[in-house]
Amino acid sequence: MAFIRTVKTRSSSGQVHEYVRIVEAYFEAGQRKQRVLANLGNLVSLRKDIKQIVKGLLRVTGEEPLFFKEDLQNERVQEYGLVYVVQKLWGYLELGEAISKSLTQTSRNQKVNHKRSAIS
Repeated sequence: MAFIRTVKTRSSSGQVHEYVRIVEAYFEAGQRKQRVLANLGNLVSLRKDIKQIVKGLLRVTGEEPLFFKEDLQNERVQEYGLVYVVQKLWGYLELGEAISKSLTQTSRNQKVNHKRSAIS
């Protein structure tokens, strides 16, 4: 099984440098061992190229590409979810029928009240 490992080394000037390696774990004669498959370089310099490296590795291995949030662009979209929920609730609660019924009753009551005031 392969995994990523970082290794810190101290230079002659005392600076600490961190390097990235792809390491594989394996068993030999009943003992667990590790071997370096690839040295990917200094961590500081890798940070600026990591997306291209990952995309390239996925491409050459035939895997699905990854999309990073920085690669995505926001576009204006219409908010359909809220409209959909309201339409479903409207139908489920039968609000259209309830409002029509209420308006019809209100209209009848107004006509009756109007006739009563005309008679008086």
